[in-house]
Amino acid sequence: MRIITIAFLLCISVTTIKAQKFHVKYALGVANYSGDLQAKAYTFSQCQLSGTIGLEYEVSEHFLARADISAAKVSAADRHSGVPAQVARNLEFTSNIEEFALIAEYDLFSLKHYMATPYVFAGVGIYHFNPYTSDQLGDKIYLRPLGTEGQGMNGQSKYNLTQLNIPYGAGLKVALNEDIRLGVEVGFRKLFTDYLDDVSGVYAPVADLSTGAQQYAYRGPTPPGYQAGAKRGNSGKNDDYYFTQLTLSFRLVPRRESDFTKMQMQMIQCPNNVILY
Repeated sequence: MRIITIAFLLCISVTTIKAQKFHVKYALGVANYSGDLQAKAYTFSQCQLSGTIGLEYEVSEHFLARADISAAKVSAADRHSGVPAQVARNLEFTSNIEEFALIAEYDLFSLKHYMATPYVFAGVGIYHFNPYTSDQLGDKIYLRPLGTEGQGMNGQSKYNLTQLNIPYGAGLKVALNEDIRLGVEVGFRKLFTDYLDDVSGVYAPVADLSTGAQQYAYRGPTPPGYQAGAKRGNSGKNDDYYFTQLTLSFRLVPRRESDFTKMQMQMIQCPNNVILY
């Protein structure tokens, strides 16, 4: 009976120790994108809100495994570009983004011995987007169904709205105590599409487009200031999006031992003093 009791307490202790390696993470900040309507690789211009909730597991003192769920919005408009040809084109887009990512993180210093550490991370994710714009009445117009570059016609396929990406980036975190960590993180997403903003290739012949597609393929002066086959976007460079966030994480089970856990260890260490009823 004593052996069964000790085994049971050992199982509880091991479970508690493993649970201590898990952290719940919350992050809040801004999202932005780089693409055909905003060429800068990193900027706060036209940024939108982003939020993340995640679960972290301490594989070792330096390595963490993460599972993150993020929600964000990205947007941009030609009128803010400062490039005359883009201002005349007058395109704009907005897209909500939902993302799930599995990430490996490496801390340069162990937070068991230092109060703060820079870190880097990389992983794989899946995300969903759906670019839209607004008409003159302010109503949403989703761009993919229109085929603004002739997608869905003449053998062209439409781009997928759910795709894989590669998250990577760096951050800095500070241990407020053994169980709470505060930080800042910049995370980029390598994408495998140039249609996050619905702009990529060349202008399609006007006759090949529906009335709606004609209206949102080019929103500048009438008649359109372009010719079929003229460059509409840079298809040689895929779009990207990125997050800049403040992070706060909590150990799922505080590292400080509770009185019950201490009692368990005492009972295991001194089994002759265990009194079973």
